[in-house]
Amino acid sequence: MHVMGEDVREELELIPAHVQVTRYIREKYGCRCCEQHGTLGSMKVAPPVPALFAKSYATPSLGKRPTRDVA
Repeated sequence: MHVMGEDVREELELIPAHVQVTRYIREKYGCRCCEQHGTLGSMKVAPPVPALFAKSYATPSLGKRPTRDVA
């Protein structure tokens, strides 16, 4: 199988005074023989890394930070 493309998911991670983007790349693989013969289901991709919230860049570190200081 050969690489046909990739799916990329990025997350924002909050580190005090520092925000970091973590990128997860999942390569897509396809079978050249299957493509030539028109066979369906010839593409494979690894399962995604689970996200905290669907379609969100948030990580658990963003939930740890207090939103407001109370005196």
